[in-house]
Amino acid sequence: MKRIALFFCFIFSFAAHANNIIVNGTRFIYPGNEKEITVQLSNNADRPALAQAWLDNGDADATPDTITTPFIITPPISRVDAKSGQTLRIKLGSSAGLAKDKETLWWLNLLEIPPVVANQKNEGQNVLQLAIRSRFKFIYRPAGLGQPRCGGREADPDRQRQ
Repeated sequence: MKRIALFFCFIFSFAAHANNIIVNGTRFIYPGNEKEITVQLSNNADRPALAQAWLDNGDADATPDTITTPFIITPPISRVDAKSGQTLRIKLGSSAGLAKDKETLWWLNLLEIPPVVANQKNEGQNVLQLAIRSRFKFIYRPAGLGQPRCGGREADPDRQRQ
């Protein structure tokens, strides 16, 4: 039993260090009055990686070719060089079908694909490579909603009296 637990700890430690592309946020808000928003990617690794980005409406099993969204991501697939960065631009193509009186939640997916390591010394040996997919909240906020209120300040009655 200890060997099995040790094996899984060993495998999961590689998975924790496999994600080399870092995204500049944990959630992204697209204001309805903006032309586009940008998402910054940076690769801190010593080797390049391929990044594929797409939006979905909550179905984590849907593939990018089967999803229809009103947003356009450019570039959808990009190479992020080692110790370098890349900017993704997300633009609203058509606001038809989006709610005008409430925010709409989408999910920004980022799939990091590592390069194939060609090493003559390890030829014929098994190599484990992981493609890491990260999901981030992407919220469309229509222009007519106004500014968001501070929920914490309004929820505390003692602060309202001050």
